[in-house]
Amino acid sequence: MKSLRRAIDVAHLVETDAVLLHPGQLPVDGTYEDAWDDFLVSMKEIAPYAEEKGVAVGIENVWNKFLLNPKEAREFVDAVGNDWVGIYLDTANMMFYGYPEHWIRGLQHRIKRVHFKDFVRQQRTFVPLMDGDTDWAEVMKGLRDIGYDRYVIHEVGGDRDVQIEMAKRMKQIVAM
Repeated sequence: MKSLRRAIDVAHLVETDAVLLHPGQLPVDGTYEDAWDDFLVSMKEIAPYAEEKGVAVGIENVWNKFLLNPKEAREFVDAVGNDWVGIYLDTANMMFYGYPEHWIRGLQHRIKRVHFKDFVRQQRTFVPLMDGDTDWAEVMKGLRDIGYDRYVIHEVGGDRDVQIEMAKRMKQIVAM
């Protein structure tokens, strides 16, 4: 929580209005309900501070055995009950067990930011944008349908040439 508060402070200072929060890994000891309750208390505690600073907290959907579908993520965000806590949607992180367009429709206004990333299900591997199984036309349609008009960024590693190519592909995706 101390690190999240500091991230909100830094975001406020550099005049950006959202931070990404990786919710951690669900361990084998303890229970899912305990993790839910503990995280909910933490998010309810930080929400007024995020609102005061004008910096949304976007909880990223990650492979952590927690908040693994859009219904559950929506219920969690709604339980927090503050618009300054939402989801930082990663388009590839659910591809092993779901579809980004389902998450977009299910989460709607709760999506604070979006990572573009691609994934090949059969090989279970992340790949450059437009080289995987993501239906980018459906993703863009979904984002438009819910009125998402904020930034999208890609989360693809690589050298300068790769980054230039990903920028070109992002332009293609956004134009769909």
